[in-house]
Amino acid sequence: MNGPTFASAENFLTNVGKKISYDIYLQGQEEQLIVIRDVEILRLETVNDIEFLVVRPSEFSLTSAEGFILFSYIKVILPNREMKIGTISTPAIKFR
Repeated sequence: MNGPTFASAENFLTNVGKKISYDIYLQGQEEQLIVIRDVEILRLETVNDIEFLVVRPSEFSLTSAEGFILFSYIKVILPNREMKIGTISTPAIKFR
């Protein structure tokens, strides 16, 4: 499964709530996902033809720190206060 497209992200950002914090899941190595928790989404930005999602920590800070996430690595963006995610191992499921 591929990540979102840049055009769909632009549409998504028009609906992103301000002051809502998000968890962003990125593709890691092989079967690994990396999560960046509790960030505000600021904007999309293109640098040297590479797309980035620009975020900052959602908690109050005296300095304005922004992070750039390589857009092509994003798999899922969820509002972290509204969604709960859990996992179960497949050996726990009995198939018939």
